[in-house]
Amino acid sequence: MKKIKIIALALAIAMLSVCLISCGTPKIKVNVKVGVYVGEEFILAPFAVEVQNTEAPTILQAVREALELNDIDYEADDMGIKSIAGNAYKTDGEYTYFWTYTINGEEPTSGRAGNTAVNEGDTIIYVYQQESNEDLAEAGSKDE
Repeated sequence: MKKIKIIALALAIAMLSVCLISCGTPKIKVNVKVGVYVGEEFILAPFAVEVQNTEAPTILQAVREALELNDIDYEADDMGIKSIAGNAYKTDGEYTYFWTYTINGEEPTSGRAGNTAVNEGDTIIYVYQQESNEDLAEAGSKDE
């Protein structure tokens, strides 16, 4: 009788385990391309990467995955990229240097990389660019 209880308990635990595993949250998988360049030079030519998450994968997740798969150093926070391969936001007396990105050739109109979802087949290009401080100040005054 004791053996039957132990076997029944073991079977119940096994069935519960299978149920919990099969009832887990499904992963969303998205295939995208990620490219990174500074000036005219590609640090990473557009590279195919699969991103998966329990929620819609983001631009930031895709870029991080591509950089890590290619052993490229980077710094990021929850919302975006701060530095790639030593190229970080900086300003001098004349220019400001910063990272921007496009999705399928278009600049995003809103949202940050950490909360903007990617779609199957998207191409994300990160660009390290410079802008004159004078032009940035002029653009800022137009936005006001």
